[in-house]
Amino acid sequence: MMIRKTTDEDIPVVLQIIHEAKEYFRNNQINQWQGPYPLEEDIKEDIDQGVSYIYEEDGEVIGICCIKLEDDPNYKVMVEGKWLNDEPYGVIHRIAIQPNKKGKGIAQRFFQYSQDMALDQGIYNLRIDTHKDNLSMQRAIQKFDFLYTGIVTVEDGSLRNAYQKVLIPNDTIERIEKMEEIYHEVLHALKKKEITFKVKHNLHLLNAYYQSPLWLEDYEKDENHLLPDSLKRGVLSQDGLYNLLSEINEVL
Repeated sequence: MMIRKTTDEDIPVVLQIIHEAKEYFRNNQINQWQGPYPLEEDIKEDIDQGVSYIYEEDGEVIGICCIKLEDDPNYKVMVEGKWLNDEPYGVIHRIAIQPNKKGKGIAQRFFQYSQDMALDQGIYNLRIDTHKDNLSMQRAIQKFDFLYTGIVTVEDGSLRNAYQKVLIPNDTIERIEKMEEIYHEVLHALKKKEITFKVKHNLHLLNAYYQSPLWLEDYEKDENHLLPDSLKRGVLSQDGLYNLLSEINEVL
């Protein structure tokens, strides 16, 4: 099993997977990819830009995906809702899996690969969209902890459900700095009793961090004096973070 960049030699099988995806959508009354898009020219352009990827298993290509670590013009304006932040982000597009391979977690592998790519480049956000009737993709997206943020318009003028995930940095110092920033944003919001959607998401992120092995790893480094003295570390206060999470859950 592996994910690799698509080559020109892969184009025929990529087009076959797209054809099968279109048939799957049509048979399931999902009005997505029912026109000429995506064309062979779209795939070639992705390959030339180095953003087209395939999932290969035992030498067989069974999934395709486009991953870009850059802004998407379709995401500049939302028809409804609001993005979680305006920070740099990566975008995941054009995921298609062979119909007989659906449900085997291949979309999750593409998501994880995208997340690893973004973190390697110091990018802490991912965005993705899908058709409102594509329930299987919505489940896969939410399983990877993307949050629904609203509705966007794509190239052909149709609407798509939009999702975003804020990533926790791999680097210890960057991670603590990021979580410290979020920690104080939530404290400030609680004090002013302004519990917005973004605050709820930040609470979710803080709770995920607190429950993960990463928090314990960072806490133990702090206890062993392995962190810079100048580093703000309120988020590593066990009582402080626990009390905050409890208090804001009461408010919610």
